[in-house]
Amino acid sequence: MRQRGKVMESKGNIAIIEDNIELQFLYKMVLESEGYTVAYTARNGEKALEEYKRCAHRPDLFIIDNRLYNSSGMDTAKDIQKIDPKARFLFATVDRNLDGRMEGVNAIGVLYKPFSMRKLTNTIHSAMETR
Repeated sequence: MRQRGKVMESKGNIAIIEDNIELQFLYKMVLESEGYTVAYTARNGEKALEEYKRCAHRPDLFIIDNRLYNSSGMDTAKDIQKIDPKARFLFATVDRNLDGRMEGVNAIGVLYKPFSMRKLTNTIHSAMETR
């Protein structure tokens, strides 16, 4: 990672699983400006699993929407967790009733859309301190 001619160490490796391309771009831009590396982005569960299996450096955290194109974020998280039981997820969703359905998934929390990018980065900073 470079910043003003210097090579910086990444604060963490994050995957973004979000069907809205504009939100993918926004999250990526904000996270990279905060010193994180974005491992990959995906619009649906199938692509997320493909990218995960090809990823040389496993993500420290997944930002995942529950309503994905042709799939569910919850199902995708469970599929990833079958491969890596230590995988951690931050759900970013409009689904207000998700709290009670996260059993069996290593979720660090839920951000309900709309939320500020400061809320996103604060939540991620806290999660990275406890990894």
